Amino acid sequence: MKKLISLLIVTMLLISMFVTGCSSGDTNAPANNANESNSEEKSDGNNEGKPKKTEIVFAQKADIVSLDPHATNDSPSANLTRQIYSSLVRTNVNMEYEGDLAESWKALSPTEWEFKLRQGVKWHDGSDFKASDVKFSIERQKQGPQVKHLVNMITEVKVIDDYTVVLVTDEPCGPLLANLAHSASRIVPEKACTEYGDKFAEHPTGTGPMKFVEWIPGDRVVLERNEDYFEGLPATERLVMRVIPEGTSRTIALETGEVDLILDVEPIDKVKIENNPDLKLYEEMSNRTEWLSLNNKKAPFDNKLVRQAINYAIDKESVIEVATDGRGMVANTVIGPTVLGYNPNVKAYEYNPEKAKQLLAEAGFPDGFSTTLWSSGDVRNRAAEVIQSNLAEVGITAEIELMEWGAYLDKTSAGEHDMHLLGWSNLTADGDGGMYPNFHSSSQGASGNRSFFENAEVDKLLEQGRVETDFSKRPKYYQDAQDIIMEEAAMVPLYFQPTEVGARADLQGVELHPGSLHRFHMLHY
Repeated sequence: MKKLISLLIVTMLLISMFVTGCSSGDTNAPANNANESNSEEKSDGNNEGKPKKTEIVFAQKADIVSLDPHATNDSPSANLTRQIYSSLVRTNVNMEYEGDLAESWKALSPTEWEFKLRQGVKWHDGSDFKASDVKFSIERQKQGPQVKHLVNMITEVKVIDDYTVVLVTDEPCGPLLANLAHSASRIVPEKACTEYGDKFAEHPTGTGPMKFVEWIPGDRVVLERNEDYFEGLPATERLVMRVIPEGTSRTIALETGEVDLILDVEPIDKVKIENNPDLKLYEEMSNRTEWLSLNNKKAPFDNKLVRQAINYAIDKESVIEVATDGRGMVANTVIGPTVLGYNPNVKAYEYNPEKAKQLLAEAGFPDGFSTTLWSSGDVRNRAAEVIQSNLAEVGITAEIELMEWGAYLDKTSAGEHDMHLLGWSNLTADGDGGMYPNFHSSSQGASGNRSFFENAEVDKLLEQGRVETDFSKRPKYYQDAQDIIMEEAAMVPLYFQPTEVGARADLQGVELHPGSLHRFHMLHY
């Protein structure tokens, strides 16, 4: 709870920064001698002459979908793209805005923002970063179905000179900086994108701290440090992402030293990591919500009474206990306490199977019905089994179907599902980032609204939240929208999820970002 309170305070500080604008100083990474990718060198006396490992390996549960930041909004892909690319602005681990490719910014009017860009920045291919790349990137992002919602309010990008751009919005935009700090709002090179076209994802070129080497699908992605990184030489010489789908296998790989850090720590393995002196568990409350998505456009989920019945039928405490070993907080609504606009007073659904049966009978399903429940990943698979049991108690027979991550995203984006388990990391702790993509009617499908929820009043509130620049007024729009979303039972919020990372105890430079925008270029021994 103390962590939640501190993050809420940080969110308020973040708000004041947005209003006044800010600039950032450079953060210089400690220098490190370059070696061949798999070489080792003798360390100084602090490690008693032991060879220093120059390759850092981290493991995650799913492979990437794409290394083009404008082609996907899934977390496994973002874990890699955030190492390769830079944005105009970013948020640090305290959720404060700071410059990335932009040195400073200011509002020229309610609908115009000027950004002064860093000079001397090089793309990974050695060419110069310029304002024309910013214009190209934003216009390209607006064409991406998964990410266009982040910049669709920008009507024009004016290139004033090589290092100054002005963003023009159709209306005042409260979450503009938040959207520009999103992992999908990466700046890409016009030259390389034009040269490679649809194959750009195979030749990812950024200005970030790590450079692409290779991707072996289903196995690994290899990056090497960018010697010309504008914030200084990264400590990490070579970074490898391994795909290890099974949670316990990830932990075993960490124990044996096969990998140095693991994401998506299995609940049953957390105590094992905590009790191992060679390992360390990093844990922070995140901006992430896990939920059961209901396809509002498919019968019988197009019936509000059915959706409400399912909300009453789910025992969230049991889901948390079984799926996460009790590490999570019951979700009363669709965005968490660390996010601007969270509604602590929303009317939540308690666990009440009898009420669920009553509503199903009113909806015309006194004997229940049969359906499917899709899942992907060990934690969600366990949650699916609890939900399946809960639903059976009220007469609903749900067949669980397990899918590979890429196919899962494609099929749920296309609306082929009945119910599926998914979550959303609100990367910038702004209500717009958690609600507009998931509940605005224009975001149905790949942008995030995989419940295919549609409500004119919610649309209006989310649009008002976007154009309101008075941060004392913005939360009310998102809170009112949550009241409607929960009454309509658009989905079943399950729990607010902490971020947990396991690492070798002597691995240095580990920092957790509340929005899961972890940066790994400072990892070293």
